[in-house]
Amino acid sequence: MATLEELLKEQKRVQRDIEITRNREIKGVVKRILPAIAKYNIPIEMLYPNLTKQGKPRKIGLSAAAKKATKKTAKKVAPLSGKTGTKPAMYKDPETGKTWSGFGHEPGWMKGKKREDFLIKK
Repeated sequence: MATLEELLKEQKRVQRDIEITRNREIKGVVKRILPAIAKYNIPIEMLYPNLTKQGKPRKIGLSAAAKKATKKTAKKVAPLSGKTGTKPAMYKDPETGKTWSGFGHEPGWMKGKKREDFLIKK
């Protein structure tokens, strides 16, 4: 049975072989596609449609139409726990009467203040 040191040396050798083989194959692919790109005068934007004019990747997501269609066709599914509805309010703004359950983003009327000051006493 091989020792850990022998296995690590073997791993380095295999990784080096993988990198050499990968680079050789990439060179072959580039050698085959460059003439086609030149022959058909393919612009860079067609090769990399996700790049912006600054050369940075564009965020890939659904188009507005696809999002709208998804919303219309999406089935409403109940949570797995079987519980539905809203959570009971835990905090209340004494000035406006607005409440917050403690889930989600903290409301503006509570930012920078102690939560205990707004706790609804039961």
